[in-house]
Amino acid sequence: MPLIRLVYLTGALALSSLLLAWPAAAQSDDCVEVRQPNPEPPPSEITVGVTCPGDRDQGSGPDDGTPVSDGGGGGDGGPACEWRLSEWHESEIRNGGEHWVLYRYECDDGTSGETWLCQNCGGPEDEPEPDWEEIRDGLLLEATATLDLPSPRLRHLYDSAPDGQVLGVVGAESWWWTDVSEPVTARAEDGPLWVEVTAQPQGLEVDPGDGSPSLTCPTGGTRYDFGRSYYDQVGGSDCFHVYERTSAAQPDETYTVTATVRWTLTWVAGGPLAGAGTLPADTTIETVALPVGEIQSVVSR
Repeated sequence: MPLIRLVYLTGALALSSLLLAWPAAAQSDDCVEVRQPNPEPPPSEITVGVTCPGDRDQGSGPDDGTPVSDGGGGGDGGPACEWRLSEWHESEIRNGGEHWVLYRYECDDGTSGETWLCQNCGGPEDEPEPDWEEIRDGLLLEATATLDLPSPRLRHLYDSAPDGQVLGVVGAESWWWTDVSEPVTARAEDGPLWVEVTAQPQGLEVDPGDGSPSLTCPTGGTRYDFGRSYYDQVGGSDCFHVYERTSAAQPDETYTVTATVRWTLTWVAGGPLAGAGTLPADTTIETVALPVGEIQSVVSR
């Protein structure tokens, strides 16, 4: 490959100012940044240039034994080296506008020599910082989609009648309540970032199905005590309905009762992007077919 050789006699400062005019050239991920210790406080390292495995195949890369495998800065247990421009400050312009400079190195393990280093090659590119906000939003969708919210599990006073018959009674209190009271959580993770979504039940709403207004029961209703007399518990619930007519005229001779549990959703995130917030509320719905009849009184003489 033809080379353009430039010789500088004015020192490293002039060379560096000229090199800044050259665009950075893309390099393989296997390229190594060659470094040397910086004695100025605080202790650090200075990048001298870049070398790549393929350069040796072109006849101008580092020779075997050149201390660049760990950067030449003494890290990873390798020797710490001092790099200086060659005596004549030799420089080459290679394909793609790569600007290579000949350096001499002397290392604290006694090795020394010369090798070419690229001044405007990008070296191994760092992984771009993930868009944690975008990842978090995706995790929120994932966790919310996997929430397994139970149905309202609607219960009522007559669903455990001793004779096995499930029905309501005209003129009597029909108590309603839900067995759902515990929060439900779901979690999603992507590397160090995690998101947890919590759904909390917020009361019960019951549509009796007979045209009456729906009942709003913030506490989820009061569980009926089947071990006590009905008359001892009358008025003891904030979630009951009194049917005034039987369901005999309804389809299938039942009222369709609709129960709704509303859930508030909150989230927390941890890792590279911690935070917390709320999500739109959700609902679960259940329908129950309830026959409502009358209790006939019998008078005997």
